[in-house]
Amino acid sequence: MASLSIQADNLFKKAQKLLITFPFIDIAGKYFKKVCLVGSAATNLMTDADIDIDCQVDKLDKDDISNFVNELLSYKQCRKVIVYNQLFDENPYAIVNIERFNFEDEKWILTFFISSNLNDTPRLVGEVKSKLNADKRKVILDLKEYRQNNQQKRSIPSHLIYEAVLDSGVKSVDGFKQFLTKKGIDPSKKDEIV
Repeated sequence: MASLSIQADNLFKKAQKLLITFPFIDIAGKYFKKVCLVGSAATNLMTDADIDIDCQVDKLDKDDISNFVNELLSYKQCRKVIVYNQLFDENPYAIVNIERFNFEDEKWILTFFISSNLNDTPRLVGEVKSKLNADKRKVILDLKEYRQNNQQKRSIPSHLIYEAVLDSGVKSVDGFKQFLTKKGIDPSKKDEIV
């Protein structure tokens, strides 16, 4: 089995190819003010076929979201598109997921976060990249694999792994568990099955 680093590099290349082959970022750019690749697909820290894209808006517009989804549906590969309607929350947002998207022998999930309050995630991606080196990358990939193998992907978001390794110097699973405990997070909490 290939090392986590090689697996991450392969997923990263496939993600890049997917985003070149299918113009989903350009489509989102027609409807939303600022569209940006974020998360592991932007930092080459992928452990699964998952791409996150932030879509900044001044104000959420239901018609723009609907038109975006309608345009996605013109691609036969977009067989499962899910919209999470949080437009009536105190801090409204929407999420559009393209799931089970078959490309390059992977089943991808592409997630578009649409909000007027994205906390400048492109800047945060730049910070992660600037602090990353080969040793820290290996620790991050190890922790992400541990989290995935223990059904904790939703319970323990990636930003906590990045913070632990890049800002707090965590170098092991045990160190990460201690980091989470200090933050008041149960390190053994599993994802809820939906």
